[in-house]
Amino acid sequence: SSVLKVIIMPKIKKNVNVEKAKYWAFIAYPDSLPKNWQEILIATGLPCCISPLHDADFNADETQKKAHYHIIICFSNTTTFSNAKKVSDSLNATIPKSIKNLKGYYRYLTHQDNPEKAQYSENDIINLNGFCTSDYFDLTHSEEDSLYDRIEEYILEYKITEYCDLTTSLRADGLRDLLSFARRHTYHFGAFINSHRHKLEKYVEKG
Repeated sequence: SSVLKVIIMPKIKKNVNVEKAKYWAFIAYPDSLPKNWQEILIATGLPCCISPLHDADFNADETQKKAHYHIIICFSNTTTFSNAKKVSDSLNATIPKSIKNLKGYYRYLTHQDNPEKAQYSENDIINLNGFCTSDYFDLTHSEEDSLYDRIEEYILEYKITEYCDLTTSLRADGLRDLLSFARRHTYHFGAFINSHRHKLEKYVEKG
């Protein structure tokens, strides 16, 4: 009689090292970061952004989470997990995870879509190596309104009275997303600055 032979194939483990993506994210803790950690990120040449310090987050059991940063790094083409891990390892950070929805993750840096979580300010996001939101995703009307608000607040806070001072100052502060938006809406911000300057002049005359 014939004998039926059953061949059992070994289970194939998913190898995360072969995963490829353009955008990766990881978490870094202040007490583990090298002192020059931002310089290390700049040296990679990769556009990246750093969340505000998340120091008011809580776990499900209401214990406070350890303070941390969320960091996004962007490659020009899809790259391997290993390449992304080289960057996270240089910062003593967590294992990187690929990002499927860059816009969604960027919004998570401040918990914009998570009102039940601690809210953080967009002004505290740090963009490095030319990272600019308009290069990666289209803005909604509410996101555009937010940029208008941020730039107008910036003009008022620093008492900017010339449009050239606005762009120079934004560039010096590394606020590439605000700079790009201001350049595309010259008429509005030029008019806002002129109005602000006239208001200051009237205030001085009255004084």
